[in-house]
Amino acid sequence: MKKILRQVGNGILTMLVIFLVLLAYGSVNNRWYKVVAVEGNSMSPTFRFGDVIVLTPPTQHIPKGTIITMKVDDELVTHRLVADYSGGWPETKGDANNVADDFSGSDLKIVGIERFSIPWLGYPSMYFRYLLSKF
Repeated sequence: MKKILRQVGNGILTMLVIFLVLLAYGSVNNRWYKVVAVEGNSMSPTFRFGDVIVLTPPTQHIPKGTIITMKVDDELVTHRLVADYSGGWPETKGDANNVADDFSGSDLKIVGIERFSIPWLGYPSMYFRYLLSKF
């Protein structure tokens, strides 16, 4: 019985290490995916402050209803498309907002498409960034 428990524990530990490595890899620039912590409530209840979202690179055509993350004037914004996107200026709106976004005149680039989220996992990375900013 002890041997089985040790093997299960080792398996769980191995999966945790792999998960943390994949999470860390998504935090640095790579071409496959990006991991971003949610730091606002404009997409509530879909995402809440402290959730982590995993993004993949954008495609040529993005259908209405897709959640995208954009870099707007050096700040990341994650909102839902309210119209199909095939280039040009995306029409977006936060789920908790009453009006569509107006980013006219802003420097805007679509960073990625949301594929899935993990609740609360963003808190450790936000706290770590806060600690680093104190030095």
